[in-house]
Amino acid sequence: MASKRRRDAIHSGVAVAMEPVYEAAADLAERLTKWLRSRAQSPVQKGQALGSWREQWDRVLLALDRVEAVYAGRPEPEGTAGAYYDTYGFFLQCHHLKDWIRSDPALSRSTRKRAQNLRTQELMLCADIANRTKHSSLNQAQTGDLDTGPAQNDVTVMMGHGVAHAFRVTSDGLPVDARELARDCVCTWRAFFARRGLM
Repeated sequence: MASKRRRDAIHSGVAVAMEPVYEAAADLAERLTKWLRSRAQSPVQKGQALGSWREQWDRVLLALDRVEAVYAGRPEPEGTAGAYYDTYGFFLQCHHLKDWIRSDPALSRSTRKRAQNLRTQELMLCADIANRTKHSSLNQAQTGDLDTGPAQNDVTVMMGHGVAHAFRVTSDGLPVDARELARDCVCTWRAFFARRGLM
């Protein structure tokens, strides 16, 4: 009998001690429920698009011109860092073209959706390179290889004419020339735009 009273006293003491925790948990659950309901009822708001997809496409083409210049040899006041920036900057511009297409209200809904679902090998590699160079590491990869990214740089010094760089990326252990990949990405987008009657 005494042990039952002792157990009851311990249980009631624990219940009293835990009461503030239960109240805090109930309050948190109520606030979370209200927040979730408010998010479900109000649509996500977006600001106005900065420009049209064509403006971003022009930047992609400009970025490709810079990659071509890096490979052809040019005076490099910024050294290898400048060549790296221009080469891998292409993949950032190209990967984000999908965002510009998605945000352009002048395009049909089907064009915007098809652009988001365009998943060719070169565009998946482009996405992984863009995300790796932007975030330093990948926690998911469209190619399936979390180590996809820049791998090698061959440099040719042309006395009096500049420096030529040739960058390589790897995915699944296979080397890919960055300029060839950039050209392939542009060809893929050109074909997409042509099929949709946009070029």
